[in-house]
Amino acid sequence: MKVAGVTIIRNAIRYDYPVVESIKSVLPLVDIMYVGVGQSEDQTRQLVQSIPSEKIVIVDTVWDDNLREGGKVLAVETNKVLDCVGDDFDWIVYIQGDEVLHESGIENIRKGMQQYLKDSRVEGL
Repeated sequence: MKVAGVTIIRNAIRYDYPVVESIKSVLPLVDIMYVGVGQSEDQTRQLVQSIPSEKIVIVDTVWDDNLREGGKVLAVETNKVLDCVGDDFDWIVYIQGDEVLHESGIENIRKGMQQYLKDSRVEGL
């Protein structure tokens, strides 16, 4: 079973997003973690780079601030990172930069992924 993680972030330091904790919380569950880092007014890219894991792949992006209304920019940026995930992955874990996955839930999620891996009726957990 192959699992990819996906998140997007911009100006994490400026707005005090716990993106390091967020990304680290998902790493035990994924084989690779794609992090879409938008152009920032702080050191967000360096912050993400400082996380000690070879699983992390930074995807540099430029956010279109004209799409802010209705959260469209978040959808566009998420899709940019989702497009990086190859067809050979069975599951994608999406987490926002202000969320964390509690370590006590990882095994239950992994069990659910294994249980429903071959069930084409299940598109998400």
